[in-house]
Amino acid sequence: MTTFHYDRTIRFNDTDGAGVVYFANLMSICHEAYEASLVAAGIDMPAYFRGHPVAVPITHSSIDFRRPLKCGDPLQIELQISILDESRFAIDYHLTRNSEEIATGRTEHVSIDSDSQTKVPFPLDLRLWLHFHDVDC
Repeated sequence: MTTFHYDRTIRFNDTDGAGVVYFANLMSICHEAYEASLVAAGIDMPAYFRGHPVAVPITHSSIDFRRPLKCGDPLQIELQISILDESRFAIDYHLTRNSEEIATGRTEHVSIDSDSQTKVPFPLDLRLWLHFHDVDC
């Protein structure tokens, strides 16, 4: 399994009144990194998120904070993807600022039929994304 790397600078609109990244925004930034990993694998984002017969909602998310981030701080995110079963995968996020651990997070996703809302095996585009990141499914 390979690790996907995503670099970003913290923006003013990521922060709260105290001048640090608002807690919910850090999970949003993790999702931004997930989306970047889809694009890197050649996924057609408009098709992936709209009108696709299979949806991939997040069923669990968590994040543990270690250090604050402020506007202008560089942020590096490493994503590690793992298969949970034939229709579920997890992404573990390791967030650092210049090698200093900032936070760790996790999202769990399930592949479902968009109409019936029942679990289904990973669709082809998602399997290609997993293979691109050297995850066997």
